[in-house]
Amino acid sequence: MKKISELIITFLVFFFVSCDPNECATLYIKNSTNSVLEVNFYKQNEIIKNVYIDENTQEELFSKSCATGSPLLPNLNTYDSIVVSINDIHKIVYKENKSGKNIYNYEYWIIDEKGKRDYEYTFEITNQDLNIK
Repeated sequence: MKKISELIITFLVFFFVSCDPNECATLYIKNSTNSVLEVNFYKQNEIIKNVYIDENTQEELFSKSCATGSPLLPNLNTYDSIVVSINDIHKIVYKENKSGKNIYNYEYWIIDEKGKRDYEYTFEITNQDLNIK
C-alpha cells in the first residue's frame, strides 16, 4: 500500500511540475506623436482590425489570457500589412519582411515584466517614424 501511495504522490508531483505555466501578455501601441493615429490591420486587402490612438497616449491591441499552454504573443503575421495613417493619409505601411523598425519584429517592442509570467509589450510610434518634424 505504501508503494501505491508513493507512486500516486510521484505522479501528482510530475503532473504539476510538467504543466505549462500560465502566461499573460498585453500588447499596446504607443502614439508619441502630436497627431491622432489610425492603425489598420489588413488581411487579403480587407481591414480586420482598426484602432485610433490619440496623441501621446497608448491603446491596447491584444490581451492574451493566462490560460495554461496559450502562446505568449499573438502572431501579427496573420495580417498581410499594418498601416498607420494620419487624416486618411498613409504614413507607414508595415509588412512582415520590411527592414528597419517594424511592428512585426518584437525586437522593436518595449517589454515590461509586470509579474511572474505577466508581460506588457509596447510598440512606440514617434514623429521620426512618420517623418514629421
